[in-house]
Amino acid sequence: MFRMLRLKPPNGWHAVAWELAIVTVGVLMALALQQWVEGLASKARADEAREAIRQQLHEHFLNAVEWRVLSPCAAAQINQLESRIVGSTVRLRPIPIHHIDGKVRAAVVAPRRIYDDSAWTGMIAAGTAFQLTELERKSLTYSYWLANYMGRLGVEIVEADRRLLAATRPIELNPEVKQSLIQSIDEIRAANESMDRTAAEIIFWAQKYGASASIAEVEHDLPLSIIKFCRAERLPMRKVTKAIDPNQ
Repeated sequence: MFRMLRLKPPNGWHAVAWELAIVTVGVLMALALQQWVEGLASKARADEAREAIRQQLHEHFLNAVEWRVLSPCAAAQINQLESRIVGSTVRLRPIPIHHIDGKVRAAVVAPRRIYDDSAWTGMIAAGTAFQLTELERKSLTYSYWLANYMGRLGVEIVEADRRLLAATRPIELNPEVKQSLIQSIDEIRAANESMDRTAAEIIFWAQKYGASASIAEVEHDLPLSIIKFCRAERLPMRKVTKAIDPNQ
């Protein structure tokens, strides 16, 4: 007949309970230590990503101020080209051809910059964006949207400028050709005006994120060749002290 046996540990149940408690505490301590180490590593990655973003926004800030300084010069060139094309009759009086940095052929001399977003997209891909505050995520999302928009506007200017290079030759100016050239002028003008406004917003958000630059650094970063061109042609430029202020 089956009979239940009463188990009795050699050292008693109190000893078993004590050993279990020790093991449990040890496991919890190990887990806590692991989480602490992972938390430190995650914070380090987030801090590193934050610094990469700050440096990238710093570059965006410099590029935006640069455009704000030179936007009036570009606008004046656009007006001159429009007057020349509109004032031509049967044959176009060729517009002058220029070179940016001695290499890139251009009808309108203006900066051509790339707005990199690799730090932000990398932070999102790595999942470290969740370490940011809600305010940081919202402001950075908008800041990088502005930067991408600035890049697209720059592409529009480059493409319209490339079409305008046809006007550097004494071509016959029938109504279709004239309309096409004037359309390219309008596209460059609209893009320049949008870039000027967008640059002011980029400056504002970069300042909020602590990624701005001093006036001395801005002046050192300005493209000397374009500055010299605008001065030589007596074309207007915005002062750095005003360009650096998004409300100006």
